[in-house]
Amino acid sequence: MPVKTQVYNKQNNINQYTLSNKSGNLVVKIIDYGATITHILTPDKTGQTRDVVLGWDDLDGYFGERGRNPFFGAAIGRCGNRIIDGNFQLNGQTYLLALNNGPNALHGGIEGFDKKKWNLLKETDQSITLGLVSKDEEEGYPGQLAVEITYSVTEDNELRLEYLAKLSDNQLIDTIVNLTNHSYFNLNGCTNDNELDVLNHKVLMKAQNYLEINDSFQPTGRILSTKTDTQVMDFATKDGEELHTIGERINQVMPNGYDHCYVIETNEQNYNIKGNPLIQESVVVVNSPLTGITLTFSTTEPGFQFYTGNNVSSAQVTKTSQSLTPTTLKKNSGFCLEAQRFPNAINENNWRKQVVLSPKQTYNQTTVYKFGLK
Repeated sequence: MPVKTQVYNKQNNINQYTLSNKSGNLVVKIIDYGATITHILTPDKTGQTRDVVLGWDDLDGYFGERGRNPFFGAAIGRCGNRIIDGNFQLNGQTYLLALNNGPNALHGGIEGFDKKKWNLLKETDQSITLGLVSKDEEEGYPGQLAVEITYSVTEDNELRLEYLAKLSDNQLIDTIVNLTNHSYFNLNGCTNDNELDVLNHKVLMKAQNYLEINDSFQPTGRILSTKTDTQVMDFATKDGEELHTIGERINQVMPNGYDHCYVIETNEQNYNIKGNPLIQESVVVVNSPLTGITLTFSTTEPGFQFYTGNNVSSAQVTKTSQSLTPTTLKKNSGFCLEAQRFPNAINENNWRKQVVLSPKQTYNQTTVYKFGLK
């Protein structure tokens, strides 16, 4: 179906783009503020349409401080996740970033890509491409960087995100890049009080390793197996075994719930700025027994952050596409699958190849969220 474009906020010149496949079983809405996914609409097992991502009804919500808007649906960059102590060295020079997450720099800084107005570069019947130019020294990052994200829907009910980033032609210095999307999914749909958390969601993961973190959520540099210790990190099961739910062991995880980078690619020889040329299929499958809606997550990235909305609170509410009367959200009202390079990769010798972008190189990533019924 042709892309539908409408004014989302006239005062700030923000547009909303609606993508849908021919069957109408997948409708995705995106605004050019933060290249943000605002709605994902798909039918449940009864045929009722559910909006399965958290967000806001108006721009004021997305403009809000992080305490009110925890990056709902936003494009994250120039470097997603945490950089320890907000600094790194590259080619003998130290770069200092703003600290916006305790002792860490998080998700690109105080005004990262999530707070920028993006430009529409291209449009087809089922896709849009949004672009952004990040200036040299913006948020402390070196080099002027051009970024593109193509959002497309397919007849297989997939939402595909394809990322591309290059240093501008006149740039002669290296930079670092780690892009992702920060959508919070709730496959229950949030239509009433019984659907406001994701603790009932069943999860199957292929990834059987994760990055160890300390009490400040900083990676220690160690890759651990999910099979060790209490196995609270393990969502891989054998055929015929009952799947684990998000809530089943969440109180045993530090603190409040899951906020960990799971590792898909453990072979350091495959770490590079181009990413994996072949998409890793069905890395995670999540299902809501309540609605029957299933999300299948695939990506070219070496890892992904699994986050269970531990900081969602009464500062956030449902959208009118979820419940006509705004209903207060709470901790664990959504989960995130943020495809990415490893957090703090630039400060780990064995990982830094994942994020260092040199002139004439291209950063690439493809991530797919596929929706269906079980």
